[in-house]
Amino acid sequence: MPDFWTHILAGEKVLKSCENEELSNLIAENYQLYNFGCQGADILFYKDFWPWKRSKNSSQAASFIHRISAKDIFAIILKDLDQSEIYKDGKIIAGAEKRGLLTYLLAFIVHYSLDSISHPFILANGGAGQKHKLIEIKIDIYMIDKYWNKDVLELNPQSYYQLKAEFKEEIERFYANIFSELLPYPYKAGMIEGAYTDLKKYHSLFCDNKQYKYYFFKLLNYLYPDELASYSYQLAKDKEIWSAENYQQFENYFAQSLNKSREYFTLLFNYFKKEISLKETLSAFSSRDFLGQNKAKNSL
Repeated sequence: MPDFWTHILAGEKVLKSCENEELSNLIAENYQLYNFGCQGADILFYKDFWPWKRSKNSSQAASFIHRISAKDIFAIILKDLDQSEIYKDGKIIAGAEKRGLLTYLLAFIVHYSLDSISHPFILANGGAGQKHKLIEIKIDIYMIDKYWNKDVLELNPQSYYQLKAEFKEEIERFYANIFSELLPYPYKAGMIEGAYTDLKKYHSLFCDNKQYKYYFFKLLNYLYPDELASYSYQLAKDKEIWSAENYQQFENYFAQSLNKSREYFTLLFNYFKKEISLKETLSAFSSRDFLGQNKAKNSL
């Protein structure tokens, strides 16, 4: 993916270094929506996450989206935006709901950049199998300690993101368009709202430092087939999985992704201003998917 906090950190760093006042103000208006967007389609993995009701449709959709190229996904999104007047007289003039959609789109780009650039390294270093999410939880712990000087267990993830009612329709349509054009099954109304609600439940369950939960999950791990350290930061702290060198190498890919996000922000702003065409904009997007695999039509 990488996981929740690393995507939040990437979004923060891109915003802080954004020299475009129009875009930075746009994001600042709805910063919690931006943080939600930085999670990308990962939110669908959390829909019905309980073992007894786990939704195969949502998780399969999330996996499918991760295997679509940026060029194909953003073609769908930008073609939809192409019908709207976004920029005029030196500023973004879109209404509140559309401004929320633009904010989400920018965050989605941050998510894509980090995923596509860091995933090949993660997959090549133990993340190709069942340890994938555990590695990404450990990356969260490392990155938040390194860049925020904080323990992830001291943080409440739910305070960082929000999907307000006024934006739900636009975000649902964002995904409905992707489903209808690129996925082999239809979008179910309310899927994103349901995923958002379940993400809140997931964070409430797994992301705090209550001692009783540590011992409860540790005991439950003897009975439950999955490695619960892949979900609980408390249990993950007990695991050693990567060397210091691996974390340092990941930071290099993280930095590369921030630069790529900034490039895409500039590209999109030029598109909003109608300085470049939709075709020119899409030609600059990568043909790689979220896993970093090349999806170019002429690739083998």
